[in-house]
Amino acid sequence: MNNKISHSKIIQYLTGDPDLNETDKDEILNFLQHDVELRQRIGIAGPKNDIKASKQRLINRISKKEQMEKATVKNRMLLHYVPIWFVKVAAVFVIITSALFLISHLSDIDYDDNQIINRETISTNKGQRARAFLADGTEVHLGVETTLEYGNGLVGENREVYLEGEAFFKVTSNKKRPFIVYAGGTITEVIGTEFSVRSYPDDKEIITVVNEGKVSFGNKFSNSVILSKGNLGRINRADMSEVSVLEDINLEQYLGWKDGHLIFKDAVFGDIQTYFERWYNIKIYFIDEELKQRRLTGSFHNESLRDVLKIIAISLDMEYTIEDKDVYFSLK
Repeated sequence: MNNKISHSKIIQYLTGDPDLNETDKDEILNFLQHDVELRQRIGIAGPKNDIKASKQRLINRISKKEQMEKATVKNRMLLHYVPIWFVKVAAVFVIITSALFLISHLSDIDYDDNQIINRETISTNKGQRARAFLADGTEVHLGVETTLEYGNGLVGENREVYLEGEAFFKVTSNKKRPFIVYAGGTITEVIGTEFSVRSYPDDKEIITVVNEGKVSFGNKFSNSVILSKGNLGRINRADMSEVSVLEDINLEQYLGWKDGHLIFKDAVFGDIQTYFERWYNIKIYFIDEELKQRRLTGSFHNESLRDVLKIIAISLDMEYTIEDKDVYFSLK
């Protein structure tokens, strides 16, 4: 049996794509038959005949949801380079996308059909931040270039959200319904507390910082750790290694962004350039590569781009030029 069935072929099979040949259909059917965990999580249980019947039920739902989904499909996350045949079955897209996360074994998520179909999205662009209140009363501050997805009304046993970027959560307490943030393969679970999660795709680490209360932070491949106020937990994105913890951190340095503050202490400029790029919607280039290694200490509070560049240039003893949204740093 082939243990490497492509995600696209599974989508094609579960949505009844007529272009899928019989050999591929049989191979995918065998794959699903042997993966009990996956079948349960995408709502398909039992032997072959039940798999086929469940697949048909998915296809039958298309006609009921198609018009509703076409109206909102442009707001969906992950809808890039979708085949034409798949747009016609967008009513089950998020269900199948969830299955792909499960195939990748990123987390132990139990998906509820209604929660997935009625997915809501809040997002910001570079240079933008936002504040929102979720249906359960939880307050969320979104950082720049961030996307947050959640079920309509946060239905289900758990309150689950999906983050790409950076967000600060002030969670409404509910001991019977934990609040869970899935971000880049990590899982942060709380009952009621204040914390932030930073998970940009191009960052080396995924970071959780606790402002109040306690959270559980980890991933499928390592044991979770309990973080309390003033703790920072981080996981290397490349290898999903064990959680490393820093205690008694400067909370303002990591959480100040939600109030318009960017704070750096002896930071390598090349490591923090993305902060400025996202914050001001610019792209930074170094004419002289050695400038990346210079270290910056400073605090910025809603300053204009030109003021920030002047401060950086003076502090790090270099020059800069601006061309549209491109900033070039060079030696004096």
